[in-house]
Order: sequence, then C-alpha cells, then structure tokens
Amino acid sequence: MWVAMGVLWCLALRELPQALGSCPSQCTCSLHSLSDGTKNRVVICNDPEMTLPPMMIPSDTSKLRIEKTAIRRVPGDTLQQLTRLEYLWLPYNSMTSVSSIMLRGLWSLRELRLPGNHLVSFPWGALGDTPQLCLLDLHGNRLSAVSAEAARYVRNLTFLDLSSNQLMHLPQQLLTTWSHLQAGPFSPNDNSKIILVCRSLLCMDTSLRKILGNIPKDIKKLRIENSHLSELPHGSFSNNSALEFLWLNFNNITEIHPGALEHLRDLRELRLQGNRLCTVPWTAFQATPVLNILDLKHNRLDVLPKQALQYLVNLTYLDLSFNELTVVSEDVFIQWPMYQKSRKLISRAEGISNVVLALHNNPWMCDCHLKGLVQFFKFIRPPVILMNSYLMCRSPLSKAGKFFYEVELNSCMKPKTSTSNSNITVQVGLNITLSCLAQASPLPNIVWNYPLKKLKEFDVSTSPIGEDSIHSELVIPLAHLTDSGNYTCVASNSMGSSSVPISLQVQPAPSSSSYLTSSEEHSYIYMRIAKQTVYGIVLEWYAATDNPSETWFTLYFGIYEAVKKETVSIGPGINTYWVNDLLPATKYEACISLQSQPPHKDQCIVFVTGNDISELYKRERVIHIIVVVCALALAVPVGVYVCASEAHLSCLGHCLDNCPPRRNGSRCPSTVIESRETMFNNLTTGIEESLYLGEIKEDQSQQIPNRESK
Repeated sequence: MWVAMGVLWCLALRELPQALGSCPSQCTCSLHSLSDGTKNRVVICNDPEMTLPPMMIPSDTSKLRIEKTAIRRVPGDTLQQLTRLEYLWLPYNSMTSVSSIMLRGLWSLRELRLPGNHLVSFPWGALGDTPQLCLLDLHGNRLSAVSAEAARYVRNLTFLDLSSNQLMHLPQQLLTTWSHLQAGPFSPNDNSKIILVCRSLLCMDTSLRKILGNIPKDIKKLRIENSHLSELPHGSFSNNSALEFLWLNFNNITEIHPGALEHLRDLRELRLQGNRLCTVPWTAFQATPVLNILDLKHNRLDVLPKQALQYLVNLTYLDLSFNELTVVSEDVFIQWPMYQKSRKLISRAEGISNVVLALHNNPWMCDCHLKGLVQFFKFIRPPVILMNSYLMCRSPLSKAGKFFYEVELNSCMKPKTSTSNSNITVQVGLNITLSCLAQASPLPNIVWNYPLKKLKEFDVSTSPIGEDSIHSELVIPLAHLTDSGNYTCVASNSMGSSSVPISLQVQPAPSSSSYLTSSEEHSYIYMRIAKQTVYGIVLEWYAATDNPSETWFTLYFGIYEAVKKETVSIGPGINTYWVNDLLPATKYEACISLQSQPPHKDQCIVFVTGNDISELYKRERVIHIIVVVCALALAVPVGVYVCASEAHLSCLGHCLDNCPPRRNGSRCPSTVIESRETMFNNLTTGIEESLYLGEIKEDQSQQIPNRESK
C-alpha cells in the first residue's frame, strides 16, 4: 500500500508544474506577495524575435506583459487558461488584428493595453467576455472607424484611449453611452486627438477656435492643446462645474474674460502654458476657491499687480517663468494668503505643505523698484520654495547677468536737479553750453525746454555718472539774439520730476551794424513747413521784431524757376499761410520778409512735390513734399540753414549733407548758395524718373546724390 501511495504522490508532483506551468524560456517570471497573503505572478516577454506568444504561460499569472516583439497576431486559444489574469499589456508589437475569441474566459481582466500596434479594427464584441474590464488603451494604432455597436460593450469602462489613430468621427452612441450624457457628434480632422479617461477629455484639433459646446457635463479633466483657441469668453465652462483639471496649453489664447471661470468651484489645476497672454484677470479666481496649481509659463505677462494673488487662497504652485516681467513688488507675495498662512503655522511649529514659485527667465530690471523683491527672495525660507533660485538681472547694463543674491540696490528717489551756472550772458556769434546735473533712482530722463524749441533744435547729450546721477548738456552754436530766454532742464522718473531754470542773455556784438541795417538790428524770422498733405502745405513762421503788433510781412511763392512769383501781404498777428493746388513733380520756392525789405536769394524754403499725384490720392494720408531742402532764417549771416522737421528721412538726409540741421553745428559756407542752382537743376531728371515717396522708401539707391559728388 505504501508503494502505491508513493507512486501516486510522485505522479501528483510531476503533474503540478504542468498545471501551473513553468516560465517560458523567452520570458521572465516573478512572484510577488500581496498584503492579503496571496501571491501575484507577473510574466514579462520582450524578445524582439518572438513571432507568437508563448504557449505554456503559468495559469496563475495575474499580469502578462508582451511588448516590443514581432508578434502579428495572438491565436484565439492562447490565453483561455489564464482565468486569474487581471492585466494584459501588449504594447508596441506588430499586431494587425485581434481575434474575436482572444479574450474568452478572461473573467477577471481589468486592463487591456494595445498601444503602438498596427490595428486597423477592433472586435468590440469581444469585450462581452470581460465584464470586469475598466481600462482599454488603443492609442497609436490605425483605427479609422469605431462601430456604433461599441457603445454596447464600453458601459463599464472608465478609461478609453483612442488617440493617435486615423479617426474622422466617433459615433454619438459611444459618447452618449459612455458617460450617460447627451453629446453631439464629434468631427475632428486627421491631426486631432480625443481621449476619454476617467471622465476626461483631450482635444488637439488644430482647427478648433472656441470652446466646444458639447463637452460632457461630468468631465473632471479637460485638455485642449495645440489649437487656434484665442480667447476664453464669459461662462466658457458654465456647463462643466465638475471640472477639477483644466489644461489649455500651447494654444493662441490672448484674452481671458473675468467671468470665464465661473461655476468652476472644484477646479484644482489650471494650466495655460505656451499661450499669448499679456494680462490675466486675477479677480476671475474668486470663482476657483480650491485652485492648487496655476501654470502661466511661456506667456507674455509684463505686469503682476499687488493684489494679483489675493483670491488664490489655496494655491501651492505658481509658475510665472519665461514671461516678460521686469519689475514686481514684494507686496504681491507678502499679501498672498498662502504666504501669510505659512508664516503663522511656522510660528506655531505646525506642519504645512510647500508653496512653490517659479519666476526664472524673466527680463528682470534690477533698479530701485526691484529692491524689495530682491531682498524678499534673499531671505525666503521653506515652506515657500523657488523652483529656480538663480534669478538673473537683464538690465540695466551695469547689473545685466548678475544674480539677485549678488546685487545691492538703492532705494527709489525723486530727481534733484542742479546747475553750476543759472545766469549766462554771451555775445552774438559765440558757442555756448548749458549744463545740469540730476540725481535720482532710477536714472531719470532729461528734457530741455526753451522758447523756440519747435523751430530750432540743439544738440543735447546725457551721460550717467555713477548709478544715481546723470549729467546733461545743451549746445547752442553761434548764438543769436533770439536765443535769449529761459532754458529749463527737466529730469523725470517714476518717482516724480524736478527742473532747474537757466537764464541766457545774448548781447549784440559791437560790430553788428556791419552786417545788419539799423531797421533790421532786432528783427528775426524763422520759417518752416508745418504741415504737408496731398492737397498742399502750411507755412509757419516765427518773428521777433521791435514792434510785433505793427509788423507786416510779404510772402513770395511760386515755381522755383519763375522770374515773377505770387506775393501776399500778411498783417500783424498772423504766422501761418496755407498753399493749395500744388502741381506734381514740381520744384517750388517760398520766401518771407519784412514788408519794408525785399526778399533775398538766401531767405527761402525750396521743396519738390511728388511725381505721380494719382498714386497719392489712393493713400489715406501721404506726405507728398518729398524734398525739403532748407528753410532760411532771415536777418542772419548768409548760409545759415534750418532743415524742415517733417521732411522724409531720405530727403532729410540729403538736406543734412548740405546744411546743418536747425543751426546745429557750424554754419554752411557761402559756396552752398553758389552751388544750389546746379543742385536743383540736377533734381529734374530724378523727379521725372522715379522721385516719389514710395520709391524712395523701396530703393535707397535712388536718393539724391550728395553735393560733394557734383
């Protein structure tokens, strides 16, 4: 009897491996103990030369993973003995089809993953053999259609991934059944993705330009990425109050309405990375009281208001990196409810989760306005953590490339201006330099104001002296009597402005009668073209005379070559004259003089009109005076020119080559007048060929040649 029992025992031991199965030679097997005392067998096969799944897989396998092999199909009866199988992963093989009976007997199966294969169809009816299945991953295949019958077999799924296929549409029955919602038909293009994952939706439709109106109501996670979505209007998600995760990365969003986030009281994550936001309506976050994560990196934000974070009471992650922030007040973070809460809990020695800030890769301007923030981050401690603590200055030049912890910044200061000489007296014809010094933080802008600024511009130079001082000079070459007056140096920055006046008196030279008659001794006229349109020009002049209320002027105007020009007598108190009906491609001359004095050859403005007047009428507003050579100041030595301020740049450049701008620099020599006739005669050919505004812009090679080349 004992012999018989021994034989039976040996036979049982021999049959046990066959019942459980030994590990296939092309796979690895492991046995894991679970917390409930049971064991979990995992089989992994990844031999790239494997063309069929192994036949002798242990029957107690709960997780089977076959990946990156040459398997094209799984025979229908291969897996039927694996009644304990819960996870079947077959990713990145070469499968072209799935047998309708492949899942038969897999009553315990919970996950089926088939991503990265070559499936053109899927046997949805096979899911009837897997009542416990809750995850189906068909990502990255070649599915071009989903049959309507699929809706019958996906009722228990909580994860369905159909992304990166060739789907043109999904049957409405599938969406309706899957989340018990009424959803309209979905028709994305070939590049779109739809993911239905644990009540989640991912849309990557490049043609999408507004928020979809048929998003299932119980969706908890919504991702809309790589689309042409440009704005979030009011109530964009009013039908999706269950949303907890909203990802809107890499779209073209430029505007968010203050009411766009209404009804999203459960929202925990909002990601807006890679959009084009210049501003954010921070008050909109009143509607999201439990928001934990706000990602705004790679946008164009340049301002962060002091009250920006006051409604983000539970925020623990804020990413503002890769924006255009230059200056931010430390009050933004000091007044942040999460920061204040963390400080209180620290003082009570209570635990609190970390608060993460990302502010790197912004063009920080390290001047006095940033002093508070720099100091704040120098002494910041957990639970507030900087994702990248190496914040770097972009400007000013003296601080560029330095880290926050390396710089010491001054406090902001309103400008204080001063001058070494506030009363200056000089004689006519001398050069004079006015100067002022301004102390301020940040460095101020310097502007000089004086009576004839609209008609004459002088050289102004500014140079920094240290970090909080700047020196400015205004140079008046060859001073005239009309240059007398009060000159004001104005320094201004964000903290305010300050000014210092300088009184300049220009006295006549003892020999002034040698070049001025007694009646002209104190009379000066400056003329310019004040306005230019397609219809004509406005001449404007400034006169300084002994008796302005009694002074009359004579205006001479006509074609440059004409011997006799139109004359107009202009009474006291008038300083402008409108000239209409100008001919195209014509050279004109305008002169003005005191009525008792005849006009002189060098007391005029000469200009040329555009070539094709029909082209100019097509423009809404086009300056057609394309060449304004020089406006002459009357009653001053020969050769002093003032170039018209509104001349086109290319024409103005020609003018600058031939005369000093607004008496800036040395006077033109007398040879200028002698050569002017030749110069303007040579303009005729250029006018007839292509001398009009548009062509000068397009082809700088057609500019008027310099006088030296003639």
